[in-house]
Parts: sequence; structure tokens; C-alpha cells
Amino acid sequence: MRILLIGSKEFPIVERNVEDKNQSGGIERYVEKLAQGLKRYTDLQLVIITRKFKSQLKVESENNLVVYRVMWVKGIFLRNPSFNFVSFLRALSIDFDLIHSHGPIAGFFGSVLSKITHKPLIYTPHGISFNQPQYNFLLKKVLILIEKINCRTAARIIFVSKGNIRYFGFINKQKIDIIHPGVDESFLSQQIQKSKSVVTLIFVGRLNKVKGIEYLIRSVPLICSNKKYKIIIVGDGVEKNKLIHLSRHLRKKIVFLGHKSHKEIRMILGKADVFVMPSLSEGFPMTLLEAMACGCTCVVSELGIDLDDRSIIKVKPKRIEELANALSKLINDEKFRKKMIIHARRKARKFSWEKNIKKHYELYKMVLR
Repeated sequence: MRILLIGSKEFPIVERNVEDKNQSGGIERYVEKLAQGLKRYTDLQLVIITRKFKSQLKVESENNLVVYRVMWVKGIFLRNPSFNFVSFLRALSIDFDLIHSHGPIAGFFGSVLSKITHKPLIYTPHGISFNQPQYNFLLKKVLILIEKINCRTAARIIFVSKGNIRYFGFINKQKIDIIHPGVDESFLSQQIQKSKSVVTLIFVGRLNKVKGIEYLIRSVPLICSNKKYKIIIVGDGVEKNKLIHLSRHLRKKIVFLGHKSHKEIRMILGKADVFVMPSLSEGFPMTLLEAMACGCTCVVSELGIDLDDRSIIKVKPKRIEELANALSKLINDEKFRKKMIIHARRKARKFSWEKNIKKHYELYKMVLR
């Protein structure tokens, strides 16, 4: 079985990429974990097409994994379509048995590739692209059309969360598979060192509009607390300067740490008390599972993520007062935090990359049969 994986903008992920200031997101991390796990199946050969950076080779191979790197155009709205178009052209000269596309643009080019080559397509949306605030009305309509094409062409559609399905009313539900992301063992075994004097709240992710960080910042003046607390924002992105300006009167409460490596994030989460994810649109963020594994109580936007109310606290997106009330409760009530942490860590252990990779392997075999 020769599987073509397209849609991941970096492989492997470059921790501090000077050529692209927009740090990689969940798709890149997901595909990297998936490929690393699938390599152990000797009857599989993986082919990945990704972007090329200056220090990288155009083609690399290791046992049953081949990586092709292609050119792309810089710019937050150009890098994805340009890379996926060139990936499509490169794929026309590559032999494969099955296409697995990640994300809507890669899904579209995967659909065209499937029609041309008569090879089956598996499509993973990784969230709701047409529900993201950085896109205007017309672009959202185009993305809906693209998603309809992708879902119509695909032999199977993998959702990372059941809650995402409700946004895809046009889908044939008999094609659906649910495969959740996993948690690295390193996060489950991370040493937990919580401060007794200060309650630490943390956000980890790209600093762009869809992450809703401005609502976290706007909620701070409404937090009622009889304990000392601070908010740490980890990450980089196009909204960074705007967010720093928005929080200029809250410098004693909010700290921007910038981009951090995976290892550094794991250590920071081990010291944090509350993880905040005020996003406006999500699939199933791996960072959320990692925060749970590191003993953080989690407050997240209610976006249909497959976790129960004992594991996380859900608030409606953009509801500043509701978010402030949830954070006030967690800052002031240590017993409640500890109770939530027990459930969260127990739940996080159920999300295994081993299960994720095995389900992908079995799905590939089923589709090719």
C-alpha cells in the first residue's frame, strides 16, 4: 500500500522557522505523529508532499517514508493555496494507491487528483474552515463549496471530533469515521509543580483571530479574585502586536512569552493551573489534551469537542462575562480545581496515538479492498 499524505505545510516541524513567521498548527503536528506511527507497518509506504525551506533537501527517504518538498509563495493567504497547488502538480508524477488529504485546500486538490488518477481519497477536515472569523463572507461561501466537493469525492471522511459533524449538514453520514488525536506519553509523565502563592492561567497556540485571545484579555477586568493570579500567553502570529496593545493596561497580569518549543511548552503546562482556550472554531486541539495530561483545569469554548463536563469547563464563544465567571471560580476555589484535574488527567490517558494510528491503518486497508 502506497499512501500519499498531502496538506501538511511542514515535515518535520521546524521549531523556529525564520522563513515563515506563522507557526505551524494542528495539521502539521497531527500528520507528523501519524507518519511516525505508520512507519512501523512494513506493508505501507508513505509519501508526504510538504513545503521546502532553504536548509532542506527536495527529496528525502527513510525506509518506507519518502518526503517531497515543493516551492510555495509567502503570505498568510497565499502560502496554503500556492503550496497545495504545487503539491498537486508534483503528485501527478508520483505513484500511489490512496490519497489522504488534510485540510480543505488539500482536500480540494486531492479531489481533483482522485478524479484524474482514479485513486480513492480519504479526507480529514481538521475543523470547520468556513466558520473562521478571519475570512470574509465570500471566502466562507467558497470554502463551503470546497468542503461539499471534498466530502462528495472522498471514499471516507475522518473527523477528529463528533461535534464538528453538525456543521457539515451536506455530508453522507455513512462515509464518516471518528478518529481522535492522542497524547504523547511525555505529557502524561511530565512532573507537575504548581505554585502555592500564584494561580497561573495559560493560553498556548497561534496568535490569530480564530483563537479568540482578545476575549480572554477583555475578560480580565471582570475577574473577581481574592488570590494572586497571572495569565501567560504562549505563541506567535499575526495578531501578536494587536493583542499586546489591547493588554497594555494589564501588564501586571498578562505576560507574552512568544514561541516556545514543544519541550518548553510541556514544562510550562506542568507549572500552570488553568488552561484557557477561548477559540471561535476548533477541531480537537492536541494542546487541550496535553494541558489535561499536565494537570491543568481547562476552560474552553463550547464547540462540540468530545469531552464531558467533568473533564473541562465549557463556555460560549465570545461571551466575556461567562468566561470571566468561570475563571474567577477556578482561581478562587482550589478544591474545585483539584477535583477537575483528577477527572481531566484520567480522561487524557484514554486518548492514545497508538489507537489513532491503528485506526488509520485499518481504514486504509478497508478502502483499498
